Amino acid sequence: MLTSNRSNTKRWIALTFALSISLVSCNSRESSLNLDPYHFDRQLLPLESSAKWGYVDRSGRVVIPPKYDEAAEFSNGYAVVTLNKKSGVIDKTGKLTVPLVYDTIIGEVYKGVVPFCSGNCSYDSNDGRWGFLRVADGSMVVHPKYGDASAFSEDLAPFCIGQCHEHSEGEGVNWHMVEATGKWGFVDLNGKEAIAAQFDKVTPFFRGVAAVTLGKSDQARHGYIDTRGSFIVGPSN
Repeated sequence: MLTSNRSNTKRWIALTFALSISLVSCNSRESSLNLDPYHFDRQLLPLESSAKWGYVDRSGRVVIPPKYDEAAEFSNGYAVVTLNKKSGVIDKTGKLTVPLVYDTIIGEVYKGVVPFCSGNCSYDSNDGRWGFLRVADGSMVVHPKYGDASAFSEDLAPFCIGQCHEHSEGEGVNWHMVEATGKWGFVDLNGKEAIAAQFDKVTPFFRGVAAVTLGKSDQARHGYIDTRGSFIVGPSN
């Protein structure tokens, strides 16, 4: 079983690596224009002082005083900050546009939308519920209902329903790992499930293509889909 898992992991890595190389190498200038959809402009930089985080400009001038426990880089004009284990979003003036009430917010802002999570959002837990919100005013695009979600890319974001994370059960001699059984699909910027949850693994879209897997272990089949969810390669073992 261990050998089989390693073999399938290698196939998945090879598949996604091949996708990245084939797409990135097409045109170096065009690639440079598309590799940063989240626009980490780095005009304001996170800086820690006395165990608190704030932001300075490129000259070192303090723009947003240190008062947060964590501070992410600015992405498309907004940054995720955390205080007392709750996360929110600020703009470049330091104004909270999303209140500090969420357990997790992913910091990659795409067209004003980010994934967020309520509950236990750790990778080995299936208790958290994920949704999407607008950073400008905190309004909901998708209320928290998914088992997992990732940032948008090319107007689509991965989401998962069901038991999306591998987790452990039992104690002592009865301890064992339980395989994830959740299915992945893609949601659009309006919150519509544009591609139904049907895949066991997905990558974000890049240049109109995403790598996907159907099935698990020795039964896994790999392929590529377009933004309509149609296979353009595979699926194959």
